Amino acid sequence: MTILVTLWLRLLAVKSEAQGQSKALKLLRRFYESVNRNGKKLDDLLPAAGVDEGTLDERFTEEALRGSVVAKTGTLMRQRASALVGVAYTKEKGPIFFVLLDKDEVTHARRHQDQLVTDMIYQYGGPSPIRNFISGFETQPKIIVTHSIPVVERSRE
Repeated sequence: MTILVTLWLRLLAVKSEAQGQSKALKLLRRFYESVNRNGKKLDDLLPAAGVDEGTLDERFTEEALRGSVVAKTGTLMRQRASALVGVAYTKEKGPIFFVLLDKDEVTHARRHQDQLVTDMIYQYGGPSPIRNFISGFETQPKIIVTHSIPVVERSRE
């Protein structure tokens, strides 16, 4: 977990210029290789878009795309900045690493990021999800915790 946190802190420190994106891609690739060497998969540590709960649960929700993108998001609302960094799994090329850093209205930037990644996936033979899903979130276990607070009525005297 420390490696993951350190990597993402380093990625966040990278400037949004082309050289910075190149450095971020190198870091991501090294992280991916390190995770695999240790017998893990990237999706053990990061959410699968359109499947896992979190900032990516409502992105890449087209049935064919669910589970084909594993990524980390980052948003700075005041600075109008949005990032999507991760791996897209494709049929022809396998995993493709990407770093998208946008300075635009956040909702617009996210739509743009999603479209770029989707286009890239279909350019390389279509999505190759890392997990099999029945549909939607039905396969994800959920824990619902409820608390009840007793109500005590005081009589007026």
